[in-house]
Amino acid sequence: DKTARTGANELTMILPHCSKKGAAVRAERVRRMIESSQLIENGIKISISLGVSEYPTLCSTAEELSQTAHKALMHIFEKGGNKICLFK
Repeated sequence: DKTARTGANELTMILPHCSKKGAAVRAERVRRMIESSQLIENGIKISISLGVSEYPTLCSTAEELSQTAHKALMHIFEKGGNKICLFK
């Protein structure tokens, strides 16, 4: 598994041996861990939204993989965020 920062407020996880359902489960675990934590000094609650896609089932290139995950992320972000969305 690989994780990289790909934007100002964006991380990408590459899970080569994980199905889209498995990736969605992992994403939900991360979301819950972030949601249940807080910045102790300020008492600030934080949340995270995650878009999930899968190669080669849902796309055929690395660029499309990034685009489909981003589309899923934007869809859930427009709905209020703090959720995961699997691209369909």
